[in-house]
Amino acid sequence: MGGAVQPNQTRLASRHALSPHPRQHPHPPPHTHDTVAALRILKLAALILLALVVVVVGIGALLPKDFAVERSIEINASPEVVFDEVNSLRKWRAWSPWLARDPSIENTYSGPEAGVGAAVGWTSEESGDGTQTITLSERPTRIETKLDFGEMGQPNAYWAFEPSGEGVQVTWGLT
Repeated sequence: MGGAVQPNQTRLASRHALSPHPRQHPHPPPHTHDTVAALRILKLAALILLALVVVVVGIGALLPKDFAVERSIEINASPEVVFDEVNSLRKWRAWSPWLARDPSIENTYSGPEAGVGAAVGWTSEESGDGTQTITLSERPTRIETKLDFGEMGQPNAYWAFEPSGEGVQVTWGLT
């Protein structure tokens, strides 16, 4: 029986030949190296993305939660005249830069003609919807309002009127 293959040995040899075990294949399929390289690149990209997220969140956490915007202009008129134009929201159509930029804004007014409680609501496809209500009116020096832009926030705004030379310095602020 020297060179003859026994039936049990044949089955055993066949089982090992069909085994998917990596040690049975001395040369991996050619696509394996490409797959490993692609996985390394994917892992590197994920780490870079994670690092960017951490940086953005970190910077956001360090920024102040409050903001303030302020603009001033000198107008050649008395503080009382300019104050009365701002204190009546219905008069804004004559001079408002927002209405000039978007003439499609539709305003609705409520409350008194002027002063505390006077309110305007607006709708516009371009500018969005919102409301503004006068919360403080101290003639002729200061007006404060509460704005509501819905999901975009509810900031406060103010108008300060200071005599200056031949007229008045008007300062508008948003916080």
